[in-house]
Amino acid sequence: MPFLAYRNEMSDQGKELVVPEEVADSEDVECPSCGGRMRPRGGGPDQRARHFFHVRSTGGTSQCSGAGNNIAESERHRVMKSLAVSGLRRRFSGVESIDQCSTEIPIDVSGSQGRSAGRRADALVEFASRNRFFGEGVIVEVQHANESKNIPQVTADYLDAGYSVMWADESCFSKDEFLLQRFNSAFNEDGGRAFSPYRHSPQRIWSEFEPSEWFSTPDGWQFEDPNPDCSHEFQRDRGDAKCLLCGTQYQLHSESQFPMFSPGDRSQMHIANITYVRGADDALEPDGTPHVHIWSPENRGERSTVSTCSRCRAKKISSKSETVIDYNAHSFEQLETPEMQHCDHEWRRTGSGEECWKCGKPKGDDGMGMYF
Repeated sequence: MPFLAYRNEMSDQGKELVVPEEVADSEDVECPSCGGRMRPRGGGPDQRARHFFHVRSTGGTSQCSGAGNNIAESERHRVMKSLAVSGLRRRFSGVESIDQCSTEIPIDVSGSQGRSAGRRADALVEFASRNRFFGEGVIVEVQHANESKNIPQVTADYLDAGYSVMWADESCFSKDEFLLQRFNSAFNEDGGRAFSPYRHSPQRIWSEFEPSEWFSTPDGWQFEDPNPDCSHEFQRDRGDAKCLLCGTQYQLHSESQFPMFSPGDRSQMHIANITYVRGADDALEPDGTPHVHIWSPENRGERSTVSTCSRCRAKKISSKSETVIDYNAHSFEQLETPEMQHCDHEWRRTGSGEECWKCGKPKGDDGMGMYF
């Protein structure tokens, strides 16, 4: 059965490729293979998945099978979304009153703890009234090899908005159908591919995922934290984030957007520089990813630099041998490394004022070490 066609109207980008769930029953479309006329049909409660058929009276040919075979990966992704919509309609028709059932539906997730105000559901069935188990409706997200989505956060966003979500891959589809037995099993078995507001809390969704079961990582990287006992103070270091305390590197997995880690090359760490942390920090962002400091220098001397994190407002002072990150300091006057605290200061003029040539502590106008 054909699942791809061209709309007759031309856009600036040329002919628009469409799937059956995006086309009304009476609309004529063009077959990509033979150029004949096609129309959509099916997709009802007791029908096969919505698909195109050739209309011989308007120029089609019954011998053409359309562009159903040997299509590009991105086109197959679109077909699977259309099949998912037909499957959702078949699954819930007669069971729930359906408000809408379509592809690429925008969902308001501004009330979620994540950073996105909106998401776009691959396939959605939305109910007229809330279902006790499924909530406001069900979203099927079709996993695609070249698509990067933060799966836990997207799941949490949908749950926060009141929707159930299933993550479907190629195994959930036949050539021309969304396999509803896979859909039902995913929600009944609670095996980590389907999530409902009835069973799952958005705030705890990250603990529901085991990324190593879903994705592979590049050489030298892993999803498990190699130093789980470290409180981690990540900051950017040549692209990746590196922990100042243990040298662990961190970045987001390109496909899934899960955090992944590399033990890093400890031989490249500056062993002479010791980092101290004062006060409690929140090691995770609201979306569950590790916090990474972005430092803005406030005073840069020859031997020390004082900075503020633009994301959490922590303050940092760094000398050639010691670094202090302080989450409680309200001003730079309160910042000192242990070396500075025990130094018998000797001041000298620098380009940015005066600093101690022994420990690098900046000196203020009052001679008491007040920071500019």
